[in-house]
Amino acid sequence: RVVDWGAAEVLFRHVFVNEIKVGSHPNHTVLVTEAPFSAEKYRTRLCRIFFEKFRLPSLGIANRGTMALFDSGSATGVVLITSGDVSHAVPVYKGLALKHATISSEIAGGTITEVMARCLRIMDDKEFFMKKAWAPVVSEIKDQSCFVLSSSGRQALIQDFVNVRQETQARMKELETMLEASKLEAKIDEEIKINEQPAEKKQHRVSVVTKLGEAMKKNRKKNMKKKARQQLSSEKSNLKVDDEMLYELPIGKEGKIISIHDSLRCVLPEVLFAPQSILGNHNKELGLSDLVFRSIKMCDSGLESMLVQNIVLAGEATELPGFSGRLKTEVENAYKEILDKSDEIVVRSDLRRRDGAWRGGSMFATLPTFATNIRFSREKFFQDEKIVLKQYF
Repeated sequence: RVVDWGAAEVLFRHVFVNEIKVGSHPNHTVLVTEAPFSAEKYRTRLCRIFFEKFRLPSLGIANRGTMALFDSGSATGVVLITSGDVSHAVPVYKGLALKHATISSEIAGGTITEVMARCLRIMDDKEFFMKKAWAPVVSEIKDQSCFVLSSSGRQALIQDFVNVRQETQARMKELETMLEASKLEAKIDEEIKINEQPAEKKQHRVSVVTKLGEAMKKNRKKNMKKKARQQLSSEKSNLKVDDEMLYELPIGKEGKIISIHDSLRCVLPEVLFAPQSILGNHNKELGLSDLVFRSIKMCDSGLESMLVQNIVLAGEATELPGFSGRLKTEVENAYKEILDKSDEIVVRSDLRRRDGAWRGGSMFATLPTFATNIRFSREKFFQDEKIVLKQYF
């Protein structure tokens, strides 16, 4: 979804002029992929930018899920495609996306990033994790450290995550106590010089310092562990040590090393399959395996066998280690009483599936079908844009 069309135009111009070097008014047809359920006003604005600003002779707009399926070399199947903030299950039959069975969920890679930012803020006591500018850093931490559990044993680890979260919340309360104590101590130092304090105020100050020392003593073990981790070389920032992973934050000249515990690395991706277990029962979004299952069930019963034998993954969140195996297991469990013994659920996960829609689109644009069924000219669009949008979409 485009939220800043001015920035989008600058990006398009940069691609044309600096990346593919065809000039600001390229005499070429452009194929654009769009997410399912894109609004008509979005397409209209997109067409106007390309035709008015860049003077393109013709344009084509295609479904992103269909293009990702073409990248796998097939024309029938169901595509699970994730972006930063939304996931779609798109069933496709002979190259045509079945709109009535296409469904979406607001559970995607960005969901893991958001939850991880909250956890890192609590565990490492740093507010900057919640800032938008740090979202790419947290996303990189997610990509490098997270992995998806198999179905067995995940409940115990989820409970461990809940326990860790409760411990960190208790730690935050202790740190708040320490902060209040240190503020009070500083205030007393400002008001009265140490050597001239009355006896009762000296006694009060000693009491404050004692409380501060007790709070620090409770956290000494964790603080010492943290200091030891920070002494590691920045060159080893991505090495796994025991049950933790180290990551170097881009702070200052030396950087800052934080530890990503397994309770985050393997439990947070559970939000993709069981959102309620991480986000709470109030969340009503579908997990990704349910998304695929329901999408297939909404299709004609005669297509189900073909669709389950070609489930194609696309998008960043599907690249997490263990994702494809977990999805296959859960879809198999959902279908175990329905499928024939001869049917086999196949989940296809290309190593470069993050860019599957782009590669599929580049292949599709060379076919005669693109010129006859998808592409429309600038003149035709300006004659009657509503008819064009209705005819091609």
